[in-house]
Amino acid sequence: MLAGLLSQLQEQQADSTNPTTGLPATLELSWHSLDDFTQQIAMLLSLFAPTPIPQAMLEQVAEVALDTGIDREAIAPACDSLIQRFLLQRIDATTYQLHTPIWAYLQTKLKQSTQSDRYKQAFAQVMVTFAKRLSDPPPHRRMHRFCPGNPSYCRDCNHLANLVDR
Repeated sequence: MLAGLLSQLQEQQADSTNPTTGLPATLELSWHSLDDFTQQIAMLLSLFAPTPIPQAMLEQVAEVALDTGIDREAIAPACDSLIQRFLLQRIDATTYQLHTPIWAYLQTKLKQSTQSDRYKQAFAQVMVTFAKRLSDPPPHRRMHRFCPGNPSYCRDCNHLANLVDR
């Protein structure tokens, strides 16, 4: 896999009409090697902040966003594919994380997608549901205990709540 990417990068560098090199070129090559479903999962991952992402929360967002009766077990192989291409990091058995430059790249891909608004609305819907499980207004200690190390989820809930009401 890595040798193939290196070979493709070298070919691109030899092509004087293609000035893109380095990380952007590597990310683009990796992106084009993904199947459609894995690209969709990658765009959904970019909706989360570049902090640890619980697999269960990703699965909930995917179910709402892709609304194709998706099997939750189909998400793990897509994430494995992203991990193999160094686009996603596995923190533990049920948690993933994107590095900031990769997150920014996937945000760009999300913005270019015709499904961007739909994905954002699904994300907001899941985050609002998540936030409602917390008391209203949630005490800071309880919120921290419910999503340790992930205060961005609560920020994301507030930021994207207006998308649910559309």
